[in-house]
Amino acid sequence: MNQLPLIVIGAGGHAKGLVDILHRLKREIIGCTGLNKGLNGTEVMSEKVIGVDEDIFQYAPRDIRLVNGLISIGTVNRRKEIYELYSKAGYLFETVVDPQAQISEEVGLAQGVLVMGGAVLMPGVHVAKNVLINTRAT
Repeated sequence: MNQLPLIVIGAGGHAKGLVDILHRLKREIIGCTGLNKGLNGTEVMSEKVIGVDEDIFQYAPRDIRLVNGLISIGTVNRRKEIYELYSKAGYLFETVVDPQAQISEEVGLAQGVLVMGGAVLMPGVHVAKNVLINTRAT
């Protein structure tokens, strides 16, 4: 399978957890994006912050996939806005599943779903686009 390189949107703690998963999955990461230019050149788990979110538009949608590394604290608005902005521009979001998650073969995962370590998804579950199943969720 020809997997495209990834850009992780976000440079905080949740992005760090996703980069860790992507390293274990041996995925190629171009870098991460941050909220401001002051983060450029810093690192998230040895992956460079390559710019702000808008810098993603320098890459053609056919050449990369995105990972929504924003966490929802209090509201999902920013996470949802980012997903919708880039989806409307033709970008696709990678579905990422931690190898330590337990997922039935009868689970449906939509585009951009993130399943963190220790999560358990039983048969018949269908997860909608851009949903985060956090660590140890059942």
